[in-house]
Amino acid sequence: MKLKMNRWVYFALGALVCAAPITIVFVQGIFPALHAELHDTILAAFGFHALAMLTYPAGVLGTLVWLLIIYSGFATPTEALLVAGPVSLVAGYLQWFVVVPRIFSRNKLPQEDTCA
Repeated sequence: MKLKMNRWVYFALGALVCAAPITIVFVQGIFPALHAELHDTILAAFGFHALAMLTYPAGVLGTLVWLLIIYSGFATPTEALLVAGPVSLVAGYLQWFVVVPRIFSRNKLPQEDTCA
């Protein structure tokens, strides 16, 4: 079973999903005139939910990291997305490009050459 999505496309989409809310919050901080009614928590939540859909179900590890960082008070939701995003991406990568192809591959065991 070969996945149609390229590994680099997967990481590019994941990086875009993680970087978009952080970039918007950064731009709003620099240019107060562009400050919209979107709070950074809402932007981080949208980014994290998009990342969770991209990495589901292994992205649960990133969710746990995200929640622990936020509820312990170590970081804002946007900063937590910056930390938990790579955790989710790596977990999703291992799931979709390593574990699932290995489990569902057609060649379960390598065939030995019986011609001697």
